Amino acid sequence: MYEFFFGANVCIFSDRIHVYEPESQVLYPDGPPDPRLASVRFSVKDTIVPVDNPAAPNNVYTYSSLDVTFCPDLPQPSACQQYHHQLGLQFTRGWVYPIGRFDRIA
Repeated sequence: MYEFFFGANVCIFSDRIHVYEPESQVLYPDGPPDPRLASVRFSVKDTIVPVDNPAAPNNVYTYSSLDVTFCPDLPQPSACQQYHHQLGLQFTRGWVYPIGRFDRIA
């Protein structure tokens, strides 16, 4: 139906982590979007935030989120389902943690 990609660049210094140029894309590999995808929109796009953790003050989290509305039965709008799709990366001094969530919200 759709492909959601997220990536970012990072420089890790001895005293800080610098994340730059986060980039996210939504692609439709089979051509035009499936008509059952009533809505695919960014609720958050290419955001960089520090991790709120006093023990690791230089950790950084970067992410994008989509709100997706899928209608499996087009003549029945009451059957539509809403989803929240999030992809991100958390950078620490020693690791990069990929983060992905896909939650049904309605």
